[in-house]
Amino acid sequence: MPKFVTIGYGDEAGCKQISPDLRIVAHAHDNRLKHMGALIGIAESPVQVRNPDARGVEVRESAYRSTRYQ
Repeated sequence: MPKFVTIGYGDEAGCKQISPDLRIVAHAHDNRLKHMGALIGIAESPVQVRNPDARGVEVRESAYRSTRYQ
């Protein structure tokens, strides 16, 4: 059975711009997902984890998608 990882990136300054009510709703949703068995954590620097053609896990320090335009 395939497993998928979804990671959301953000920072504390961006989080503080969200209304407190919306943060409460978002955290409640996270708690429901955890209760249903989802693994949720806080990541550090972004990494890309792959297992192409089931040859073995590769970990690369980078975001999944990036652009040269900032």
